[in-house]
Amino acid sequence: MFKAVCSECKKECEVPFKPRDERPIYYKECYSKRKNSGK
Repeated sequence: MFKAVCSECKKECEVPFKPRDERPIYYKECYSKRKNSGK
C-alpha cells in the first residue's frame, strides 16, 4: 500500500498503487460521492 492525500478532502489515505502527480487521488468516501454524482 502507498500513502496518498485525497485531492478533494485532503485526508491521508492508502492506495494499492503508486500515486502519480498528474492523476487525482480520492479517499473512499470522496470517490463514492464523485462516482454517484456522475463526475
